[in-house]
Amino acid sequence: MWRKYDETALREARERDARVLVLLGAAFCPRTRALRARLEAADGILGDRFVCTLVDKDEQPDVDARLRGAGWPTLAILDASGELVREVGEHGDGVVADLLGESPDRGDAASTRERDAEIVDEVTRMLVDSADPAWGGWGARQKFPHPDALHFLLVRWSETGRNDLLGVVRRTLRSMQGGEIHDDLEGGFYRFATRADWSVPNFEKPLLSNAKRLLAYAEAHQALGDDSYRETAEGIARWMMSTLLDESTGAFRGSQDANPTYARLRTLEERERHGAPPTDPTVHADRNAWAAIALLKAGFVFGDESLTRRGLHVLDFLTTELYDPERGVSHYWNGTWNQPGDLRDQGTVLRALVEAIHYAGANRFIEVAEGIAAWTDENLGAADGSFRRDPFTDELSPTVRAADDLRWNAVAAEAFLRLGHLTREPRWLERGTAALASFADAFRQHGFATAGYGRALDLIVHEPVHVVVVGRSSDDRTRALALAALRPYVASRIVQTVDPETDAELLERLGLAIDLPDLPIAIVEQGGRTYAATGDPGRLPALMARSERG
Repeated sequence: MWRKYDETALREARERDARVLVLLGAAFCPRTRALRARLEAADGILGDRFVCTLVDKDEQPDVDARLRGAGWPTLAILDASGELVREVGEHGDGVVADLLGESPDRGDAASTRERDAEIVDEVTRMLVDSADPAWGGWGARQKFPHPDALHFLLVRWSETGRNDLLGVVRRTLRSMQGGEIHDDLEGGFYRFATRADWSVPNFEKPLLSNAKRLLAYAEAHQALGDDSYRETAEGIARWMMSTLLDESTGAFRGSQDANPTYARLRTLEERERHGAPPTDPTVHADRNAWAAIALLKAGFVFGDESLTRRGLHVLDFLTTELYDPERGVSHYWNGTWNQPGDLRDQGTVLRALVEAIHYAGANRFIEVAEGIAAWTDENLGAADGSFRRDPFTDELSPTVRAADDLRWNAVAAEAFLRLGHLTREPRWLERGTAALASFADAFRQHGFATAGYGRALDLIVHEPVHVVVVGRSSDDRTRALALAALRPYVASRIVQTVDPETDAELLERLGLAIDLPDLPIAIVEQGGRTYAATGDPGRLPALMARSERG
């Protein structure tokens, strides 16, 4: 089927009055090989229409420089003089129909992407317009931080450069730091404040809200470099480890009780004499999953391996004691598992497992992550593409859904999307996309809960930069490449580290079980295209930034 792209190929095209099909790719690019296989399966059809040529970007760099589109593979149609007629933009299963001019749904796909982008913009406007312009945060009578909203606005700032978005994030983080809601003595935050200036708090200290605030401050430090954010984040982590850690499980208790008298004491000595409030010993799956996500992030950003190890230990406990392939993830542990099957637990644990693969190269979690995804799809999937709260809840009307339905669907959808990118499994990508699409006409009524929905949808509008680092885990150069991929703040990024000796099956699945250039190597992809490959950690951040802008 294939021939070299040269003057002979162009002469044949003129003689046949045909056009030239050019598949431009790279030897190390698995997407090039996948596309080549699709086209070869249709050799009889395409061979009648085109002179089919194959170009390796390293062997014909002049052709690469002239024809390469957004990355590899590039599929282009030329006339018989070698002039570009068009680039074929979609490389999925419908690529052959697209080449033959028989693809009817390109307009529909463009329309859906445009709608998704408009929703992301609308969610951004809703959050900015409703934020407190003086003290940050949202709400006037009771002030909650809503870390999901902070995360989404930081992502949108990084994509747009809009200072008003950054202003909301900074104002909220700084006001919380200086407000009574922050326990600057022992670290951590109280649950919420009853006044707009973050004063007169409810003095309970829950694991969930502190884990999410730890994530928010760690991410803000990574993006903005503010040392006060690091100090606040490290204070939260110290409090979690000293007060909520359950030594018998290695996971975290649910919360520390409210005690206004204790909270208002201003020295550690006074608090020690008084005695600390008791803690709720229950170990909840969703709250511990968020704790693991925050610890993995903070461990990397602050270079604290003890936090990373704790996050991984929490996930080992959750997947060993609270997950069963037949019943899914259970909601809590009090000596045994309880209440299996809630969507909030499936989604958050799945999201945490994906983060462990991303930050710590913990590929051992891929199998259980896909098990949770499959269980969730089979047992909680609704006809309209959304997820039900649990196996016993009836499907809801598309227009009558609570904020938690949107919030938990968004968490699960984002986890499915990230898992799909990690595993190159279209099923997970399609499932996450469907869940988000089911709320396209029902998100506006839910205020701050739309933040997570907007963030998940933004992963479709701005597909993540995907860096696959291939190299032996014992090689310091492999770790250096992984660190270079993780270190800069990139709004949407997925990093995988694959050891060809211990992860042979995964390497095969990723399409990388081939003779690669000298290892270790980092392969940079985005939106179904490969952009670059390098073994130089110093070059990698710039290559990632170029891909993100693309």
